[in-house]
Amino acid sequence: YNLARWVVEDRVNNALADRETVYANDVPGNWKLWLGVPVKVFKKYAKNNDDKQKALELINNDQYGFTAIYDEDMNFKRSLLMWWMNHNYVKNFRKYFKENKG
Repeated sequence: YNLARWVVEDRVNNALADRETVYANDVPGNWKLWLGVPVKVFKKYAKNNDDKQKALELINNDQYGFTAIYDEDMNFKRSLLMWWMNHNYVKNFRKYFKENKG
């Protein structure tokens, strides 16, 4: 996939608004959800729709990961940093965003 083309088509030309999501992998058992926030934050603040339900299913099936966590790169100091980062995500979302009510 030419990722730059997709960004231009979406953001510049607005040509993807009415198209179905394209998945690089058509096998649902191989799908992974890539999260940038803790699961707790995602569940509370993500908009309730079909995509959230699919994401929650992936979470329940342990088919997810995080942008900043790579097991081979973990050490004690980095683990503390990740814990602190996630703590701040929870705190800041609570402070700056409203809980999604639907």
